[in-house]
Amino acid sequence: MNKVINFGKYETLSVLANVFIIKIFLGLPSELSKNAGSAGWIVSLISGGIFLFILYLIFKLYDADGRNDIYDLTENIGGKPLLYIFSLVLLISFLVKGALLIRVSVDVIRAVLPFDISPFLCYFLFFIGSVFCAFKGLEGVVRLHAVFLPIILLAFVFAVSICFLNPDITNLFPILGFGAKNVVVSGLKYTGIYSDLIYVFLLCPYVKDKKVYKKACFGGVILSAIVITLVLFSYSLAVPYPQSTKLFMPVYQISRFVKIASNSQGFEAFILPEWIISSLLYISLSIYFSYETLNRVIKPKYDKIFAIPVAIVIFLLALLPESFEKATQIGIKIVNPYVLIVSGLAVLIAVIYKIRRKYG
Repeated sequence: MNKVINFGKYETLSVLANVFIIKIFLGLPSELSKNAGSAGWIVSLISGGIFLFILYLIFKLYDADGRNDIYDLTENIGGKPLLYIFSLVLLISFLVKGALLIRVSVDVIRAVLPFDISPFLCYFLFFIGSVFCAFKGLEGVVRLHAVFLPIILLAFVFAVSICFLNPDITNLFPILGFGAKNVVVSGLKYTGIYSDLIYVFLLCPYVKDKKVYKKACFGGVILSAIVITLVLFSYSLAVPYPQSTKLFMPVYQISRFVKIASNSQGFEAFILPEWIISSLLYISLSIYFSYETLNRVIKPKYDKIFAIPVAIVIFLLALLPESFEKATQIGIKIVNPYVLIVSGLAVLIAVIYKIRRKYG
Protein backbone atom coordinates (compact mmCIF):
# COMPACT_ATOMS: atom_id res chain seq x y z
CA MET A 1 0.00 0.00 0.00
CA ASN A 2 1.73 3.13 -1.20
CA LYS A 3 -0.62 5.68 0.23
CA VAL A 4 -1.42 5.92 3.92
CA ILE A 5 -5.18 6.22 4.37
CA ASN A 6 -6.71 7.81 7.45
CA PHE A 7 -10.45 7.71 7.91
CA GLY A 8 -12.35 9.79 10.43
CA LYS A 9 -15.18 8.84 12.76
CA TYR A 10 -18.01 9.77 10.41
CA GLU A 11 -16.54 7.95 7.40
CA THR A 12 -16.02 4.75 9.38
CA LEU A 13 -19.47 5.02 10.96
CA SER A 14 -21.09 5.45 7.54
CA VAL A 15 -19.69 2.15 6.22
CA LEU A 16 -20.76 0.14 9.26
CA ALA A 17 -24.20 1.77 9.30
CA ASN A 18 -24.85 0.96 5.64
CA VAL A 19 -23.79 -2.71 5.83
CA PHE A 20 -26.14 -3.21 8.78
CA ILE A 21 -29.21 -1.19 7.81
CA ILE A 22 -29.36 -2.39 4.20
CA LYS A 23 -31.18 -5.46 5.54
CA ILE A 24 -34.23 -3.26 6.21
CA PHE A 25 -34.56 -2.68 2.48
CA LEU A 26 -34.26 -6.39 1.74
CA GLY A 27 -37.16 -7.86 3.69
CA LEU A 28 -36.12 -7.82 7.35
CA PRO A 29 -39.47 -6.31 8.52
CA SER A 30 -41.59 -9.08 6.99
CA GLU A 31 -39.10 -11.77 8.02
CA LEU A 32 -39.22 -10.65 11.65
CA SER A 33 -43.00 -10.54 11.50
CA LYS A 34 -43.02 -14.19 10.46
CA ASN A 35 -40.79 -15.17 13.36
CA ALA A 36 -41.91 -12.79 16.13
CA GLY A 37 -45.33 -11.50 15.14
CA SER A 38 -45.97 -8.00 16.45
CA ALA A 39 -42.78 -8.07 18.58
CA GLY A 40 -40.28 -7.61 15.75
CA TRP A 41 -39.17 -4.23 17.05
CA ILE A 42 -38.50 -5.72 20.52
CA VAL A 43 -36.40 -8.45 18.88
CA SER A 44 -34.43 -5.69 17.16
CA LEU A 45 -33.74 -3.99 20.50
CA ILE A 46 -32.54 -7.25 22.03
CA SER A 47 -30.31 -8.20 19.08
CA GLY A 48 -28.84 -4.67 18.97
CA GLY A 49 -28.08 -4.81 22.70
CA ILE A 50 -26.45 -8.22 22.35
CA PHE A 51 -24.30 -7.04 19.48
CA LEU A 52 -23.20 -3.92 21.36
CA PHE A 53 -22.03 -6.20 24.17
CA ILE A 54 -20.21 -8.42 21.66
CA LEU A 55 -18.55 -5.32 20.18
CA TYR A 56 -17.46 -4.22 23.67
CA LEU A 57 -15.84 -7.63 24.22
CA ILE A 58 -14.15 -7.47 20.83
CA PHE A 59 -12.49 -4.16 21.64
CA LYS A 60 -11.30 -5.69 24.90
CA LEU A 61 -9.77 -8.55 22.94
CA TYR A 62 -8.72 -6.95 19.66
CA ASP A 63 -5.44 -5.13 20.09
CA ALA A 64 -4.56 -3.76 16.67
CA ASP A 65 -0.83 -3.23 16.45
CA GLY A 66 -0.17 -0.06 14.44
CA ARG A 67 -1.39 -0.66 10.89
CA ASN A 68 -1.46 -4.42 11.15
CA ASP A 69 -4.82 -5.74 9.95
CA ILE A 70 -6.56 -9.08 10.40
CA TYR A 71 -4.47 -10.55 7.56
CA ASP A 72 -1.25 -9.55 9.35
CA LEU A 73 -2.49 -10.98 12.64
CA THR A 74 -3.40 -14.25 10.93
CA GLU A 75 0.03 -14.59 9.32
CA ASN A 76 1.70 -13.66 12.62
CA ILE A 77 0.08 -16.50 14.57
CA GLY A 78 -0.02 -19.20 11.87
CA GLY A 79 2.33 -18.23 9.09
CA LYS A 80 1.50 -18.44 5.37
CA PRO A 81 -0.61 -21.63 5.60
CA LEU A 82 -3.09 -20.08 8.06
CA LEU A 83 -3.14 -16.85 6.04
CA TYR A 84 -4.07 -18.80 2.89
CA ILE A 85 -6.83 -20.75 4.65
CA PHE A 86 -8.34 -17.70 6.35
CA SER A 87 -8.09 -15.63 3.16
CA LEU A 88 -9.98 -18.33 1.22
CA VAL A 89 -12.71 -18.47 3.87
CA LEU A 90 -12.94 -14.67 3.87
CA LEU A 91 -12.96 -14.46 0.07
CA ILE A 92 -15.88 -16.87 -0.15
CA SER A 93 -17.88 -14.76 2.30
CA PHE A 94 -17.37 -11.59 0.24
CA LEU A 95 -18.23 -13.36 -3.01
CA VAL A 96 -21.45 -14.99 -1.80
CA LYS A 97 -22.71 -11.94 0.13
CA GLY A 98 -22.15 -9.70 -2.87
CA ALA A 99 -23.75 -12.22 -5.23
CA LEU A 100 -26.78 -12.69 -3.01
CA LEU A 101 -27.40 -8.96 -2.73
CA ILE A 102 -27.10 -8.53 -6.51
CA ARG A 103 -29.61 -11.31 -7.18
CA VAL A 104 -32.15 -9.98 -4.68
CA SER A 105 -31.64 -6.40 -5.88
CA VAL A 106 -32.15 -7.21 -9.55
CA ASP A 107 -35.28 -9.27 -8.87
CA VAL A 108 -36.79 -6.55 -6.67
CA ILE A 109 -36.02 -3.79 -9.17
CA ARG A 110 -37.69 -5.71 -11.98
CA ALA A 111 -40.71 -6.36 -9.77
CA VAL A 112 -41.29 -2.80 -8.56
CA LEU A 113 -40.40 -0.71 -11.61
CA PRO A 114 -43.48 0.53 -13.51
CA PHE A 115 -41.91 -0.53 -16.81
CA ASP A 116 -40.22 -3.69 -18.10
CA ILE A 117 -36.45 -3.96 -17.95
CA SER A 118 -34.41 -6.95 -19.02
CA PRO A 119 -32.45 -8.90 -16.38
CA PHE A 120 -29.30 -8.50 -18.50
CA LEU A 121 -29.56 -4.71 -18.43
CA CYS A 122 -30.10 -4.71 -14.66
CA TYR A 123 -27.09 -6.93 -14.04
CA PHE A 124 -25.00 -4.89 -16.47
CA LEU A 125 -25.84 -1.57 -14.79
CA PHE A 126 -25.07 -3.00 -11.34
CA PHE A 127 -21.82 -4.44 -12.71
CA ILE A 128 -20.67 -1.13 -14.21
CA GLY A 129 -21.66 0.90 -11.15
CA SER A 130 -20.13 -1.39 -8.53
CA VAL A 131 -16.89 -2.00 -10.45
CA PHE A 132 -16.49 1.74 -11.01
CA CYS A 133 -16.82 2.35 -7.24
CA ALA A 134 -14.52 -0.57 -6.35
CA PHE A 135 -11.86 0.69 -8.76
CA LYS A 136 -11.61 3.84 -6.66
CA GLY A 137 -10.11 1.68 -3.93
CA LEU A 138 -11.00 1.59 -0.27
CA GLU A 139 -10.64 5.34 0.14
CA GLY A 140 -13.07 6.04 -2.69
CA VAL A 141 -15.63 3.45 -1.54
CA VAL A 142 -15.58 4.67 2.07
CA ARG A 143 -15.87 8.32 1.11
CA LEU A 144 -18.82 7.49 -1.15
CA HIS A 145 -20.48 5.88 1.87
CA ALA A 146 -19.92 9.10 3.80
CA VAL A 147 -21.48 11.17 1.01
CA PHE A 148 -24.56 9.00 0.50
CA LEU A 149 -25.38 7.86 4.04
CA PRO A 150 -27.50 10.97 4.81
CA ILE A 151 -29.47 10.40 1.60
CA ILE A 152 -30.01 6.72 2.49
CA LEU A 153 -31.14 7.67 6.00
CA LEU A 154 -33.65 10.11 4.48
CA ALA A 155 -35.38 7.16 2.85
CA PHE A 156 -35.84 5.53 6.24
CA VAL A 157 -37.07 8.78 7.80
CA PHE A 158 -39.57 8.99 4.96
CA ALA A 159 -40.72 5.39 5.49
CA VAL A 160 -41.10 5.83 9.25
CA SER A 161 -43.01 9.08 8.78
CA ILE A 162 -45.42 7.42 6.37
CA CYS A 163 -46.11 4.59 8.81
CA PHE A 164 -46.92 7.10 11.54
CA LEU A 165 -49.50 8.64 9.19
CA ASN A 166 -51.44 5.37 9.43
CA PRO A 167 -51.11 4.31 13.08
CA ASP A 168 -53.17 1.65 14.79
CA ILE A 169 -51.95 0.98 18.31
CA THR A 170 -53.81 -2.34 18.43
CA ASN A 171 -51.38 -3.69 15.81
CA LEU A 172 -48.68 -3.76 18.51
CA PHE A 173 -50.62 -6.28 20.60
CA PRO A 174 -49.79 -8.71 21.92
CA ILE A 175 -46.67 -6.78 22.85
CA LEU A 176 -44.54 -9.94 23.08
CA GLY A 177 -45.85 -11.35 19.81
CA PHE A 178 -45.56 -15.14 19.94
CA GLY A 179 -44.42 -15.09 23.57
CA ALA A 180 -41.49 -14.05 25.77
CA LYS A 181 -39.47 -17.19 25.01
CA ASN A 182 -39.83 -16.66 21.29
CA VAL A 183 -38.76 -13.01 21.63
CA VAL A 184 -35.59 -13.98 23.52
CA VAL A 185 -34.72 -16.78 21.09
CA SER A 186 -35.38 -14.52 18.10
CA GLY A 187 -33.26 -11.79 19.70
CA LEU A 188 -30.33 -14.20 19.82
CA LYS A 189 -31.02 -15.51 16.31
CA TYR A 190 -31.31 -12.09 14.72
CA THR A 191 -28.03 -10.88 16.10
CA GLY A 192 -27.18 -12.08 12.58
CA ILE A 193 -28.47 -8.69 11.41
CA TYR A 194 -24.94 -7.62 12.33
CA SER A 195 -23.26 -10.55 10.59
CA ASP A 196 -20.97 -8.15 8.70
CA LEU A 197 -18.89 -7.78 11.85
CA ILE A 198 -15.78 -8.56 9.78
CA TYR A 199 -15.67 -4.93 8.61
CA VAL A 200 -14.82 -3.90 12.19
CA PHE A 201 -11.52 -5.74 11.74
CA LEU A 202 -10.92 -4.71 8.14
CA LEU A 203 -11.34 -0.96 8.63
CA CYS A 204 -9.45 -0.64 11.92
CA PRO A 205 -5.92 -0.19 10.47
CA TYR A 206 -7.10 2.75 8.39
CA VAL A 207 -8.21 4.85 11.36
CA LYS A 208 -5.17 6.33 13.05
CA ASP A 209 -6.80 7.19 16.38
CA LYS A 210 -8.12 4.00 17.98
CA LYS A 211 -10.34 5.92 20.42
CA VAL A 212 -11.99 7.59 17.44
CA TYR A 213 -12.38 4.19 15.82
CA LYS A 214 -14.12 2.69 18.84
CA LYS A 215 -16.51 5.63 18.95
CA ALA A 216 -17.20 5.21 15.23
CA CYS A 217 -17.95 1.49 15.61
CA PHE A 218 -20.24 1.96 18.60
CA GLY A 219 -21.86 4.95 16.87
CA GLY A 220 -22.46 2.93 13.70
CA VAL A 221 -24.06 0.06 15.61
CA ILE A 222 -26.20 2.36 17.79
CA LEU A 223 -27.36 4.34 14.75
CA SER A 224 -28.18 1.12 12.91
CA ALA A 225 -30.04 -0.33 15.89
CA ILE A 226 -32.09 2.85 16.30
CA VAL A 227 -32.99 3.03 12.60
CA ILE A 228 -33.85 -0.68 12.40
CA THR A 229 -35.97 -0.54 15.56
CA LEU A 230 -37.82 2.62 14.48
CA VAL A 231 -38.61 1.15 11.07
CA LEU A 232 -39.80 -2.13 12.59
CA PHE A 233 -41.88 -0.34 15.24
CA SER A 234 -43.55 2.00 12.75
CA TYR A 235 -44.07 -0.89 10.32
CA SER A 236 -45.84 -2.93 13.02
CA LEU A 237 -47.88 0.13 13.95
CA ALA A 238 -49.10 0.61 10.39
CA VAL A 239 -49.39 -2.97 9.09
CA PRO A 240 -51.26 -5.60 11.13
CA TYR A 241 -50.04 -9.16 11.57
CA PRO A 242 -50.28 -11.42 9.50
CA GLN A 243 -50.43 -8.93 6.59
CA SER A 244 -47.03 -7.65 7.71
CA THR A 245 -45.49 -11.02 6.78
CA LYS A 246 -46.54 -10.82 3.14
CA LEU A 247 -45.35 -7.48 1.77
CA PHE A 248 -42.66 -7.66 -0.90
CA MET A 249 -39.77 -5.36 0.03
CA PRO A 250 -41.76 -3.80 2.92
CA VAL A 251 -39.91 -0.49 3.29
CA TYR A 252 -40.61 0.23 -0.37
CA GLN A 253 -44.25 -0.84 -0.34
CA ILE A 254 -45.32 0.98 2.81
CA SER A 255 -44.65 4.24 0.97
CA ARG A 256 -47.77 3.40 -1.03
CA PHE A 257 -49.78 4.22 2.08
CA VAL A 258 -49.52 7.87 1.06
CA LYS A 259 -52.56 8.70 -0.99
CA ILE A 260 -54.05 11.86 -2.40
CA ALA A 261 -57.77 11.40 -2.95
CA SER A 262 -58.19 7.72 -3.80
CA ASN A 263 -55.01 7.15 -5.76
CA SER A 264 -51.45 6.42 -4.77
CA GLN A 265 -49.18 9.14 -6.11
CA GLY A 266 -46.08 6.99 -6.58
CA PHE A 267 -44.28 8.24 -3.48
CA GLU A 268 -42.55 4.86 -3.33
CA ALA A 269 -40.32 6.13 -6.15
CA PHE A 270 -38.55 8.29 -3.55
CA ILE A 271 -37.18 5.21 -1.78
CA LEU A 272 -35.96 3.22 -4.80
CA PRO A 273 -32.87 5.35 -5.68
CA GLU A 274 -31.63 5.32 -2.06
CA TRP A 275 -32.00 1.57 -1.87
CA ILE A 276 -30.11 1.10 -5.17
CA ILE A 277 -27.31 3.39 -3.93
CA SER A 278 -27.09 1.44 -0.67
CA SER A 279 -26.86 -1.84 -2.61
CA LEU A 280 -24.20 -0.51 -4.99
CA LEU A 281 -22.06 0.68 -2.09
CA TYR A 282 -22.35 -2.70 -0.38
CA ILE A 283 -21.51 -4.62 -3.56
CA SER A 284 -18.53 -2.30 -4.15
CA LEU A 285 -17.22 -3.16 -0.69
CA SER A 286 -17.60 -6.86 -1.50
CA ILE A 287 -15.67 -6.47 -4.75
CA TYR A 288 -12.95 -4.35 -3.16
CA PHE A 289 -12.27 -6.67 -0.25
CA SER A 290 -12.45 -9.71 -2.54
CA TYR A 291 -9.62 -8.48 -4.72
CA GLU A 292 -7.76 -7.03 -1.73
CA THR A 293 -7.87 -10.48 -0.09
CA LEU A 294 -6.34 -11.98 -3.24
CA ASN A 295 -3.74 -9.21 -3.28
CA ARG A 296 -2.64 -10.03 0.27
CA VAL A 297 -1.97 -13.64 -0.75
CA ILE A 298 -0.68 -13.33 -4.32
CA LYS A 299 0.88 -9.83 -4.08
CA PRO A 300 0.58 -8.78 -7.76
CA LYS A 301 2.42 -5.76 -9.16
CA TYR A 302 -0.85 -4.06 -10.08
CA ASP A 303 -3.13 -4.00 -7.04
CA LYS A 304 -6.41 -3.80 -9.02
CA ILE A 305 -5.69 -6.60 -11.46
CA PHE A 306 -8.24 -8.90 -9.82
CA ALA A 307 -11.04 -6.34 -9.60
CA ILE A 308 -12.87 -7.22 -12.82
CA PRO A 309 -12.34 -11.03 -12.57
CA VAL A 310 -13.71 -10.97 -9.02
CA ALA A 311 -16.69 -8.86 -10.09
CA ILE A 312 -17.44 -11.31 -12.91
CA VAL A 313 -17.37 -14.25 -10.45
CA ILE A 314 -19.75 -12.41 -8.09
CA PHE A 315 -22.20 -11.65 -10.89
CA LEU A 316 -22.05 -15.23 -12.21
CA LEU A 317 -22.76 -16.56 -8.70
CA ALA A 318 -25.76 -14.22 -8.55
CA LEU A 319 -27.32 -16.18 -11.44
CA LEU A 320 -27.23 -19.55 -9.65
CA PRO A 321 -30.34 -19.30 -7.40
CA GLU A 322 -33.44 -20.42 -9.28
CA SER A 323 -35.66 -17.67 -7.92
CA PHE A 324 -35.90 -14.69 -5.58
CA GLU A 325 -37.39 -16.93 -2.87
CA LYS A 326 -34.54 -19.43 -3.25
CA ALA A 327 -31.97 -16.62 -3.01
CA THR A 328 -33.48 -15.28 0.22
CA GLN A 329 -33.64 -18.79 1.71
CA ILE A 330 -29.98 -19.35 0.86
CA GLY A 331 -29.15 -16.03 2.51
CA ILE A 332 -31.03 -16.81 5.72
CA LYS A 333 -30.10 -20.49 6.11
CA ILE A 334 -26.57 -20.63 4.68
CA VAL A 335 -24.90 -17.30 3.89
CA ASN A 336 -25.67 -15.36 7.10
CA PRO A 337 -24.55 -18.23 9.39
CA TYR A 338 -21.40 -18.67 7.28
CA VAL A 339 -20.57 -14.96 7.52
CA LEU A 340 -21.09 -15.11 11.30
CA ILE A 341 -18.66 -18.03 11.47
CA VAL A 342 -16.11 -16.02 9.47
CA SER A 343 -16.49 -13.11 11.90
CA GLY A 344 -16.09 -15.57 14.78
CA LEU A 345 -12.82 -16.81 13.25
CA ALA A 346 -11.59 -13.22 13.06
CA VAL A 347 -12.41 -12.74 16.75
CA LEU A 348 -10.56 -15.98 17.60
CA ILE A 349 -7.50 -14.87 15.63
CA ALA A 350 -7.52 -11.51 17.43
CA VAL A 351 -7.72 -13.25 20.82
CA ILE A 352 -4.85 -15.64 20.03
CA TYR A 353 -2.73 -12.74 18.76
CA LYS A 354 -3.31 -10.74 21.94
CA ILE A 355 -2.50 -13.73 24.16
CA ARG A 356 0.73 -14.36 22.26
CA ARG A 357 1.75 -10.71 22.52
CA LYS A 358 1.01 -10.64 26.24
CA TYR A 359 2.50 -13.96 27.28
CA GLY A 360 4.99 -14.53 24.50
